Amino acid sequence: MPALHYTHPKSLEGTAKNDIVAPTPDLSDTIQALRWSPVSNHLAVAAWDGRTRIYEVSMTDGQTRGVTVINAEGPLLSCDWSKDGSLVATAGADGKIYVLQASSGQAVSFTAHNSPIRDVRFVDDVPGCSAPIIALGSQPKPITWQCHRNPRSTTSNPVITDIYSVNAVAVHPTVKGCVATAGSDGSYRFWNAELSTHNRSYSDVGSPITACAFDCTGLWFAYAVGYDWAKGCYHNEASIPTRLVLHRVSKDDAK
Repeated sequence: MPALHYTHPKSLEGTAKNDIVAPTPDLSDTIQALRWSPVSNHLAVAAWDGRTRIYEVSMTDGQTRGVTVINAEGPLLSCDWSKDGSLVATAGADGKIYVLQASSGQAVSFTAHNSPIRDVRFVDDVPGCSAPIIALGSQPKPITWQCHRNPRSTTSNPVITDIYSVNAVAVHPTVKGCVATAGSDGSYRFWNAELSTHNRSYSDVGSPITACAFDCTGLWFAYAVGYDWAKGCYHNEASIPTRLVLHRVSKDDAK
């Protein structure tokens, strides 16, 4: 696949001012993961406050209604829906997997790891198995890394560059090649990976974006705003908002 050539003409710059902030009065910490139901207008939101919230989202105006909550014993780092939308799985720092039955609202949990679970996904179409299968990933050992941009030697005129992480990537469900990226610089952008083009940018969110996802129709794009710890504990200021936001996807975004 050819590289995405990023250009930033003003004509491709949109505004997030019209995006819809969902009411989340009990959300007390950063959202880590967002997953839409593959068959309905329900959104699962996993957060560091130890709760995964399920919202029903109006496809007309983006208004949200809380449906139920999964409570854990530690921060929740991931969530996912089964292919038929009947189950929600979530997992995180306590090493347990929590599974919610969407129709009844009943949840069960079981210990799966002695260390935090970083990601959880339903696996579809496993030969010889008719029941849902959950795959999980963890990071039991620490890793170290060094940025390749770090110069080995100093110069009299060093080049100072602000580098921000891409925290989330989402694939549009109906427009071939369309993807969205969001990151620590407080922006989200729409691209077409097949055409190697940049569709549109929204750079006025103002705070880091930690997660994003398209709904199953591709009409709504959800993203989470909150501190992502990219600058360490000293920059975790109370003024940084923690919120769930919905963006109506336009034809200029997804093409």
